[in-house]
Amino acid sequence: MIQGPTAQRKFDEQFRISSTLLAMAMLAGMATPAWAQDAPDDSVAGEDAAGATDIVVTGSRIGRPVLDLPTPVGVVSSETLENNNAQFDIGRALAQQPAIGFSGSMQQSQQGGASGSRGETSGGLAVVDLRSLGSNRTLVLVNGKRRVSGTTDSAAVDLNSINPNLIERVEIITGGASAIYGSDAVSGVVNILLKDDFDGVRLSLSGSQPARGSEGFTYGGSILAGHNFAGGRGNITVAADYTKVKEITPRQADMRNNVAMINPADTGPNDGIPDLIIVPGGEAYQFSGYGSVGVRGDTGGLGEFIFNDDGTPRPAPTPLFTDGSLFGKFDNCGEACFRFDDSISLVPDIERYNLNLSAHYDISDQVTAYVSADYNNTSSYGRGQPVLRSAMPINIAQNAFLNEDFRQDLLAAGATTLLLDRLFTDVGQRFSQVDRNSLSFAGGLKGEFETGFSDLRYDIYGTYGRTKAKFTGYNRMLLPNLSAALDAVIDPATQEVRCRMDVPALQPVGYVRPNIVGGGTCAPFNPFGSTASSQEARDFVSTTTVSNAFVRQTTAGFSLAGDTSKFLTMPGGGSIGIALGAEYRKERNGRTTDPLIKAGVTNQAASQDYEGGYHVTEFFGELSIPLLTDMPFAKLLSVEGAVRHASYSHAGEATSWKAGAIWEPVDGVRLRGTLSRAIRAPNIFEAFRPSEGQTTNVNDPCSQNFIGQNPNRAANCAALGRPDGFVPVSGGIGVPFIVSGNPNLRPEVSDSWTAGFVLTPSFLPGLQISADWFDIQIEDAISFLSPQAIAENCVDRADGPDPELCALITRDMTPGANFFSITSGNSTYVNTSKLQTSGLDTQVFYARPLGAGRISANLAFTYLHRLRTFTFQARPDLYTVLEGFYGYPKYKGVVGLNYSVGGLTLGWQGRYQSSQSLTDISPGISRELLAPRKTGSKFYNDISASYRLPIKGDQEAKFSFGVTNLFNVHLPVMESVQVIDPSGGGFDQFGPVIRAGLEVNF
Repeated sequence: MIQGPTAQRKFDEQFRISSTLLAMAMLAGMATPAWAQDAPDDSVAGEDAAGATDIVVTGSRIGRPVLDLPTPVGVVSSETLENNNAQFDIGRALAQQPAIGFSGSMQQSQQGGASGSRGETSGGLAVVDLRSLGSNRTLVLVNGKRRVSGTTDSAAVDLNSINPNLIERVEIITGGASAIYGSDAVSGVVNILLKDDFDGVRLSLSGSQPARGSEGFTYGGSILAGHNFAGGRGNITVAADYTKVKEITPRQADMRNNVAMINPADTGPNDGIPDLIIVPGGEAYQFSGYGSVGVRGDTGGLGEFIFNDDGTPRPAPTPLFTDGSLFGKFDNCGEACFRFDDSISLVPDIERYNLNLSAHYDISDQVTAYVSADYNNTSSYGRGQPVLRSAMPINIAQNAFLNEDFRQDLLAAGATTLLLDRLFTDVGQRFSQVDRNSLSFAGGLKGEFETGFSDLRYDIYGTYGRTKAKFTGYNRMLLPNLSAALDAVIDPATQEVRCRMDVPALQPVGYVRPNIVGGGTCAPFNPFGSTASSQEARDFVSTTTVSNAFVRQTTAGFSLAGDTSKFLTMPGGGSIGIALGAEYRKERNGRTTDPLIKAGVTNQAASQDYEGGYHVTEFFGELSIPLLTDMPFAKLLSVEGAVRHASYSHAGEATSWKAGAIWEPVDGVRLRGTLSRAIRAPNIFEAFRPSEGQTTNVNDPCSQNFIGQNPNRAANCAALGRPDGFVPVSGGIGVPFIVSGNPNLRPEVSDSWTAGFVLTPSFLPGLQISADWFDIQIEDAISFLSPQAIAENCVDRADGPDPELCALITRDMTPGANFFSITSGNSTYVNTSKLQTSGLDTQVFYARPLGAGRISANLAFTYLHRLRTFTFQARPDLYTVLEGFYGYPKYKGVVGLNYSVGGLTLGWQGRYQSSQSLTDISPGISRELLAPRKTGSKFYNDISASYRLPIKGDQEAKFSFGVTNLFNVHLPVMESVQVIDPSGGGFDQFGPVIRAGLEVNF
């Protein structure tokens, strides 16, 4: 029972809690799954928690006992992170917490590269995604201060820039916290607290390896050294860390090239029979390294063919199953087929360095100076499938490499041009290397001073952070060169194989010479077979691209905190806690794109250079008012409030606020609740992304072919000037759109509330039970609208055309054949979306002595009641249901059991997530799309053990060992592409992973 100074002292006589971290976890109500969080310590955390010493924790700037906070605060200890292998991927280690989504790990970031290119710019990132609302809505702090982002398109902090061996603990608030910390705290705050008062030297070595297969070996080492000086008034701590992560491919996982294919037993819609079934061994012959033709009927009726390595054709294999598009199940395709799992990295090859320095010195009893600096360098190297090109024209009569017998058969059948589909495996797999380094400084003065009206604590600080990133793409395709190289002919003068562009005699009237990249002589490319092309031709059609980006952040601010004890105490209550302050922040980032990408001559989407930034000035205040204390039915009744006003140079004014209350009617029972408004200002990329031209296909909703798909379209299209029977001449193919940022974006607005209780019964000391309901709704959410979504929602609204969306589309209003057709448009970021989530966080903690040691148990569990996204908040009838969909389990929890005796600590952890649907579960979507339709629930068992061996005096060695997924729980049966989906990742993919470590302290 933890309820006040007197009760705490009684409890201390029975059992001494051994760390401040444990007290905070027990009191906050949303604490961590416990592993070895309670390492021996000489401090008595209970006395601190009882109010003898102010504890400043995440969620408040007023120094007060953590028990008096109405906001649930979760705590993850360094031991918990270690046992979840944070040295390998801190994002995935944190994602074991029920409140954190799976999409933030380094592994998932590798899959979700910008513009759909897996890992092109995001490889190696590790971020936090609270409540699965997006990492850009989670504010990550380090020692309570903002940190520079790791990427240009988000404010998300790269967790790899933080030395995992320096982490003391991680504190988590879920729900709006903008009133305390400012923008980006819509879904919550993750505050990473680092060791800064270390005295001694610690050397550590660690490694981990999946038990099956040879991939994924991770190893690293670190040194941490600190020294107290000037009689304990000062400390300097330095640290260095190195980590190497070996690549993991699907060979290490349970993916098996699974593809959803058409069920031959299906008889139609709503027949109770699944439309699709998941089939292992999916392959695609249309796109392989051997080349294929005839898919589009270009062989004069001869059928479809793939090529052997000698260039001879053979009939395309007949699939036993097909997905209706590219993939099928074959029994005779062999090497000529492409298998998705063969060409990707699940986890990239990572090499990471961290260097850290922190120091503080008590200049006087009232002034402490502090400074910290750290440098991080992370290099990520991951693979993706080779470049794929479709419908490449081959001149049948004149192509120099086409098999002669096949040529004659084609000509006899009346064919003139082959449309070749090919995966350029001979050029090589695409590899993406991301070299990212960051530099961060923080410093300031803090302390206390007395005045006639209050004893004030202050913190005057400044920070600077800079991230640089270099994106290198290997084996990218030069499209003009490829086009020229494929048009290979026999030079009639020399009988040599040359490119048509170099043979004037075979250039027809009106021939336009290709504008090849790099000049020089064109090298003919033989595409028929996987090994037929020459090295000279491969070099001619491929290139390496290099782009660069930077992010800079500067902050300066101050805060003051005190109370009214010298002049005002609430009748029946206590003194009022007060905090106020101001902060100035400047953000800037930019990108320099490789000239070849910028020119649009590679297989990558064209993008332009840009640079943008903004600054914001914020003022904030906070009050905590204990109305009643030690009264009948009110052992404590306290209310609090906070407000922050921000002035953004690019988004105008915004105000966030928070109100909360806590009531303890009797000892051991506390009720608490909060209500808050949070904001997120548009980030630089959303506001200042450069205008980039892209060509896309748009199915015009006003076309006669599609106008009946929505009851509002006919009237709305007519209001825009649609003629009767309108069908666009072009069919909506190749519509040019300008994609850009939107400088007129407004801040997102989030309203959230929490309500819950904490029970610490006196009849069972050491037990704590807590439960908190959360509800978050985000209005005016910033989202990127695709051209198709713009066109449809322009005319689908019930009360007339949407003027904001219709303004993004240009139609040809000149009389003629093209009248009313969409001729161009703008696709950008808009404040049109809505997000909502709600659910229940529960936690049970129990600890007590057992024999000569101590046992503790912990259960943390989250029920996700609702997670919905509305692309258009004005259309509440159209929404996507995510709760229970893949990557968003409705139930997620961890349970831990820990026993310590002497130097030995043994731990067990169980991780649970409920079954998830593999198909869209939104209203109106068929439930018979796929079999199996769900993943099934999964429960993973992890074990750990450590032993501290005294060496001499204060010197000791610590040996640690652990296994995650001890019983080799396999992946659910699902498509291979879903395994790597960025929203997934919660299922263990590699079977058991064995971890071992050695730590020496002296």
